[in-house]
Amino acid sequence: MCGIYGSNSRVHFYDLYLLNRSRGTYGCGHYYFRDNTSYTLYSNEELSLDDIPKNMNYYLGHNRAPTSETKVYSEQTSHPFFTENFIFAHNGIIKETKQFEEQFSKQHQVDSMWIGDLLERYSLQNALEKISSNPFAVWIRARNVENCIYLARVANPIYYSKLHNSFSSTIFENSILLEQGKIYRCDTNHLQQNLETFNYKSPYFIPG
Repeated sequence: MCGIYGSNSRVHFYDLYLLNRSRGTYGCGHYYFRDNTSYTLYSNEELSLDDIPKNMNYYLGHNRAPTSETKVYSEQTSHPFFTENFIFAHNGIIKETKQFEEQFSKQHQVDSMWIGDLLERYSLQNALEKISSNPFAVWIRARNVENCIYLARVANPIYYSKLHNSFSSTIFENSILLEQGKIYRCDTNHLQQNLETFNYKSPYFIPG
């Protein structure tokens, strides 16, 4: 089971990275941004705090535990993934790959990559509904909206804390579990609750 996490604090982000290594040590992918500057880091080795750049507006991460996808480490098959308008990382399994292959007339090495095709074709709400029969948690960075990150989940957890505007797949101090079936908009300083809802089909909860 993979882990996703983010924070506006470099030190706290690194703490969340270490915390989420309990969910996957196969590799990690990070995305950091400040104004018009961004950095992406992929690694299959344990990072130190010195590997994380200073003075970013926000830090986003994904720790990987490969499931249905290829188990040979490669940056090309590691989260986060990039499309024209979005950057995203996903914790979960997408079972509709055959359906999407027929719909989009293409294939992907990693099931999570289909989220990018859905985001580019549909509204955020509709894109999430199309994967909502699977337990998932996702962060999505919208390139065309300044400092905008969306969070959403079904079954798989996302915990949030106002301290450092942080979130994580693994519970941490003073954090609360975000509601499933809701889209949260997170900027660099606060979380906007109950932005929008989407229909989902998976009623069960997988503990963090």
